[in-house]
Amino acid sequence: MKKSAILVAGLIVAAMFGATCYSSVKTERVFAAQTEKMDNFYGPMLGVSLDAYERGFFHSRAKTSMQVGKAQRLHLFHRMTHLPWGAKMVTTVDKQAYAPEQLSAISEVLPLEQLKIVCHFGMTGSSDAKVEIPAIVMEEDGIKISFAGIGLTGGLNAAMDRGDFDVRIANLQVQAADEKELAVAGLRYSGTYREVDGFPLGEGAFQLDDMQAMHGDMVTHALKKVICCFNSTLTDQTLNEYVDITFGNIAVLDASCSGGQLKFDITGLDAESVRAIRDAYRASSAEAFSGGSVDPFMLQLQVMSKSMELLQKGMQFKLETLRLEHANGSMSAEGFIDLKKREDGATPAFDLKNIEAQVKLHFDEGAFADGYRLARAMRGNRNSTEDLSLQAETLAQSLLAQGVLIQDGDGGLRADLSFADGKASLNGKPMSR
Repeated sequence: MKKSAILVAGLIVAAMFGATCYSSVKTERVFAAQTEKMDNFYGPMLGVSLDAYERGFFHSRAKTSMQVGKAQRLHLFHRMTHLPWGAKMVTTVDKQAYAPEQLSAISEVLPLEQLKIVCHFGMTGSSDAKVEIPAIVMEEDGIKISFAGIGLTGGLNAAMDRGDFDVRIANLQVQAADEKELAVAGLRYSGTYREVDGFPLGEGAFQLDDMQAMHGDMVTHALKKVICCFNSTLTDQTLNEYVDITFGNIAVLDASCSGGQLKFDITGLDAESVRAIRDAYRASSAEAFSGGSVDPFMLQLQVMSKSMELLQKGMQFKLETLRLEHANGSMSAEGFIDLKKREDGATPAFDLKNIEAQVKLHFDEGAFADGYRLARAMRGNRNSTEDLSLQAETLAQSLLAQGVLIQDGDGGLRADLSFADGKASLNGKPMSR
């Protein structure tokens, strides 16, 4: 019995030994393959290279470097620990790759002693990572940007085309020399990523707890409790995007709204046309990053041409809801734009008869004045509340007289704009050309 136990234990140790050896070899292959994939994916915009790899049985070491455009190259040091079921990798800045004055400049921005990225690799090449950075401070040309409480966790499959991420920033502060300041608290993004036919798709949510813009001691703009959910898909070679944004409060000077929602979707975008626009931007960006000259006018013409091709393939925009809650009621809107596909060979190249659209607006009694004050405040108008309310009342009466707005039985205001067969109508009446 004792001999059998010793034999089993010996077999287990041998298996662990063999698995660790395999893990050592496999880690080197996975690491090299993923470094090459990152370099190929981003091209000249982000260069990634594997500078050295020293494979060991229990531990391996590697050095990589990456460069964004013409910025200073970032050198990284990686230490891998091989385990029977995979590997653990700890990444830090490679201090030995820099001259003392360069290292001093980097340490003013990044906390080098605390900057550490921890990754785990599976035997199949899948990986997960965790990054915690307590603070980053950057200052240039009188502008100081401070980050605090940065955290990132995520995972990727072996092909690096599927993954999930969670990014958190506890506080962000931007300070300018003219006493202007932006303070952001509670930033978070969580979602999934998938690459389909070269398109980065996924679903997730972005959250903002609080944002304030200040001039001296005065808060000029405030935004609270924003949640933005999105989902992007590729179906039958068309791209679709679904967005739902809710927020708790918007305040600009003395004007505000207490909550609202914006929910819309864009569907039916031709994937190949979108790819052509993206490739045009990528090519120009790569040329610029590699030191070449890019003619902005020619780029604009190229993108405009590709954008026209995209519109000719058709698309749909649906505004499911836009709602703003004010002290004296709410404002709401809904509508759609349906851009039909142009038949091949049809003339003209773009026909207004291929567009069908509708927008419906509604203001509760008193909400029109509240919305007007908020809109004027966003444009920097500092008139008194009484003056702005009087302006809003005058504007509403003028729009009612012109038939742009009509009055509901409950005292509210509404407008219904539609477009079909190349003709527009407002509140059921044709609009003159």
